[in-house]
Amino acid sequence: MARNICIFSDGTGQAGGDNPINWTNVYRLYKFTRDADPARQICFYDPGLGAHPDGEKPGLVRRALNILSQATGYGITTNIVDCYTALLLSYQPGDQVFLFGFSRGAYTVRSLGGAIGLCGVPPGLPKLTGWSELQRSLAHEVRAIAEEAVTRVYQERDETKRHEAAAAFRRRYDSQEFTPTFVGVWDTVRALGVKGLNSFTLGRHSFNNNRLNPGVPYGRQALAIDENRKTFAPELWEEDAANPDRIKQVWFAGVHTDVGGGYGLKMGLSDITLDWMLTEATAIPQPLIVDPALPASLAPDPLGKQHDQLRSGWIPFTPGTREAFIPPRRSQAGRPVFDTVPPRFRAPAVPILDEKRPYRPQALRTHPDYGHLYP
Repeated sequence: MARNICIFSDGTGQAGGDNPINWTNVYRLYKFTRDADPARQICFYDPGLGAHPDGEKPGLVRRALNILSQATGYGITTNIVDCYTALLLSYQPGDQVFLFGFSRGAYTVRSLGGAIGLCGVPPGLPKLTGWSELQRSLAHEVRAIAEEAVTRVYQERDETKRHEAAAAFRRRYDSQEFTPTFVGVWDTVRALGVKGLNSFTLGRHSFNNNRLNPGVPYGRQALAIDENRKTFAPELWEEDAANPDRIKQVWFAGVHTDVGGGYGLKMGLSDITLDWMLTEATAIPQPLIVDPALPASLAPDPLGKQHDQLRSGWIPFTPGTREAFIPPRRSQAGRPVFDTVPPRFRAPAVPILDEKRPYRPQALRTHPDYGHLYP
């Protein structure tokens, strides 16, 4: 029986846990899919860099990875290898793979998708079914294969050498061509928010992360119109002109975490993007299986509270705008502005941090559909 293998990778410092105030959309989606139908769907959650689930007992695969990852170096590579290992420990022929991520977790799963596209899934690998010394040893062997795929193949900068290394990997492990079915991300960014560290930690992944493997039939990204930190520039996929419905990148009101979730219990703006992602992931053949309690709990609100990290965060960021990234027409295929944005413009005032004022984002000031609404 074909199953869904679902990988969820959260943003830096995000770990889900028992307290709903800490839940991002990635964790909420994980929480309401992991037990929806265990016979037909297996889910793995990867906490953001520097985070561990708070008060939640880790599953078998996560316990294995917590131990096996202790000697791995700092940076996003660890997260990619962890997610790849979870996939290898779970995958059976015929399964389809969903990848979900937020912020740097989005960057993680996009990199994972690239590695999978290059190296595939070697057949005949052991599956983690217990926690004996033998099982630990087998899990360690599988992780070594995942690490080889990521560090020796995917991270090779030279394109010719990278594809040669991928071909050698597939021959060595008799690995077949394989690509994920669905990649769903919220506001992909490379930034750590610390000047000088971004290229150090993410440079090896930047060369090919803007291209979605042509074998992936569904790529979806929710983007933040109002994010105003220069170092948090969005990482967009290149559009697919031949098949414009394959990749959808849609702009939503709010800053980075308003769109990706994690600002507490009043989640009117982030619920809009989660509802959109749910709709997309459940509208495909062999869809994502979701506990009905999740869509029933959503309360999307176009007039919901918006935040401002420049004014409320403790790290000093350089201001920026996303005006250059938003296409000139709302109806343009590929990267449209979502339908809940016009009602926000029409409202006399909306809550933005600690005040109420008209919604006039800098990023849409010169947009042909909205520019006439500005003073």
